[in-house]
Amino acid sequence: MGCVSSRHRDHGWKKGRGSMHCHGESNLQWNQELCTFCEQCKSICPLNAIDFKEGAFTVDKNTCWHCGRCSRVCQEGALTLPQDDVTFQKGLAEAAAAVLSTFKKDKVIYVNFLYEIQPECDCMPVADVPMIQDQGIMISDDIVAIEQASLDMLKAAPPLPQSAADDAGIKPGEDIMFKLNPRPMQIQIDEAEKLGLGAKKYTLVSIEP
Repeated sequence: MGCVSSRHRDHGWKKGRGSMHCHGESNLQWNQELCTFCEQCKSICPLNAIDFKEGAFTVDKNTCWHCGRCSRVCQEGALTLPQDDVTFQKGLAEAAAAVLSTFKKDKVIYVNFLYEIQPECDCMPVADVPMIQDQGIMISDDIVAIEQASLDMLKAAPPLPQSAADDAGIKPGEDIMFKLNPRPMQIQIDEAEKLGLGAKKYTLVSIEP
């Protein structure tokens, strides 16, 4: 349900696409007592924003994406990234509503490509084994219905072997996205329906190529 123009993609992280992370979350918090200085967080950072200087954790706040990858790789729990998921998810729905308000009614078509479904946000410059088999392309004139249908299809699909979902033992029917990257995306869809953007009820019609 993101509405990001090519103009915003070309801007710096803080003023472009990444601002949705930076405005919705707090700064990284480091617990020195729990840290073993293994530097896995430093190695995993895609922007080399993390360093250890004179026995202390440092992060370049002007570079950090707030992706949280460093906190998730920390096995000691020394790094945390406080998140207000409810505000963040509702904010995404409100942002989508604001963009759609600039278009005439019934002049927007929504297309979801359910291909190469990754465990991380597509902000990340890395790729893993897709979590599930490609599900196809969905099209609708209802943004809420297509998002709900897409999420339901992800839940119903069995994990691919050697994927992060398979490693986590996730079964078909479980919330595969939430279990791997705890973002309650259903909140965003529910909020979009409350804002009058569409309805969660849908009917799938398959079209063979």
